[in-house]
Amino acid sequence: MAGYFWIGAEIIVFYKGEVAPANVFAVIFILMMGSMNAGASASSAPDMGRANASVDKVYDILDH
Repeated sequence: MAGYFWIGAEIIVFYKGEVAPANVFAVIFILMMGSMNAGASASSAPDMGRANASVDKVYDILDH
């Protein structure tokens, strides 16, 4: 996470006046929120696999 802020500061310094600091920090916030949400959804991946297997069993019962 510290890397995000370091890169953001480097971008602000490198593009003097072309990039607003508020825009850089908005992107950092978006990246952090996206990373947290991806991690949260990845933790339920095994449950989704079991749910799909259960649905297949239910459809097999209904088809017969």
